[in-house]
Amino acid sequence: MKIGTVVRSSVTFISMKSIESTFFEYLGRKVELLKEEISNSNQIESAIARLLERNINYLYIDDQEYLLLSLIVRKKCSYTVPYLVRVHTIYISFFRMAAALPLLENHDVVIVPSAYCKRLFEKLTKRATVHIIPYGLDFEEIRTVKEQKKENSVCFLGRLSYDKGLTFLIEWWDEIIAKAGPAHLKIIGPLYGDYLDDTTPSDYVSTLNNRIAEKHLEEYVRFEGLRVGIEKLEMLSRSLFLLNPTFARYETFSLVNIEALACGLPVIASDWAANSEFITNGINGVIIPLKSISAYDVDINKEEWIHWISHYLQNRKEVAVMEKNARSSVKKYEYSNIIDKLVALLATEKVKMISGDWESYRNKRPIDFISFYTPYALFFLKIFSGIHHIEYHSLIEQELSSHVAVDDRAREEGKVPTNNVLFEKRDKFREEFFKWYFLDES
Repeated sequence: MKIGTVVRSSVTFISMKSIESTFFEYLGRKVELLKEEISNSNQIESAIARLLERNINYLYIDDQEYLLLSLIVRKKCSYTVPYLVRVHTIYISFFRMAAALPLLENHDVVIVPSAYCKRLFEKLTKRATVHIIPYGLDFEEIRTVKEQKKENSVCFLGRLSYDKGLTFLIEWWDEIIAKAGPAHLKIIGPLYGDYLDDTTPSDYVSTLNNRIAEKHLEEYVRFEGLRVGIEKLEMLSRSLFLLNPTFARYETFSLVNIEALACGLPVIASDWAANSEFITNGINGVIIPLKSISAYDVDINKEEWIHWISHYLQNRKEVAVMEKNARSSVKKYEYSNIIDKLVALLATEKVKMISGDWESYRNKRPIDFISFYTPYALFFLKIFSGIHHIEYHSLIEQELSSHVAVDDRAREEGKVPTNNVLFEKRDKFREEFFKWYFLDES
């Protein structure tokens, strides 16, 4: 089997870089993986054409890398290859994903990382079959980590931003020390935020550093910066457990959970996104329900967080039991097993070539294909202006312009800024959308 993919040559987000590099490494062991690297979205049409000349069976498309543009180009140019579409998140690219749906073909294969992500996708449409293929771990690397001596510390691992809950941990750390005795919080993640950059701390990190100083916590709370590979795994292994108080809207998997569990760390996490798919209370960690959350505010449950962190700092025997459970609970996420599952799925699909039919689409808007959307999704799509109200022949030019602008900034700055914020302003429908999309209220 041959699978082709188009990859961006510029630096990408740390989470995407981590996920995709390992995924491609293991996928390349099972299939013939062909890559075309591009530096600008104007090159995508010719890149796909070159891959087709090599008789690929599927074109792998990442929803964060030119999904809508790639689907439009396939229609416009009558390319005949089915797509393997990886959906990482939907919220931040809700409108772009909606515009892409009418362009999906029956023989395209859509994969998502979690049952939670599948539920969110199916809120948008019931027309596409979605398969759960989770992110995995490189257990070959994890097995090389030597046993580490435990420190009196817990850790936070991930993107350093407000919606990951880190602000609350720092605000409460003096109360945890007062209740459980001196303990250290190690914060692992690139200081710039989304990107592979420790040279200049983000405004958010600078604000947190100032708050740490104000609370006289410099001895107990420390930013470790970006750590990768064995260094990151060893640092995790020296900690007692991982804290993951996230309420990030875009999140659908949280790879840090399984990284920590594989290193023998129990995880204390918020009951948000897919966290409960990995963590079982008292077995390999604790799930703490949010007290409340809305489109504008969140209460992540201070009392419960302080209680459980303090409890496990004072009850190391319970932590030791959960350490053993932690490792065994994530064996199914070994990448070799996950890739086997994906290849088996692709092998069972009856791959047929696809006809272009561009004339049926060029003068229509995505919103015209009403049968592709669920009733509530259609309601919100009609209310909010966006690319789903633009005709496809104009949309391809807009997408090219949008991506070119992003690509140009990427080359200048060495980073890829996001331009997919769902809502820029407060409006009367934002809260209704949030309740429907995240809280199953309608």
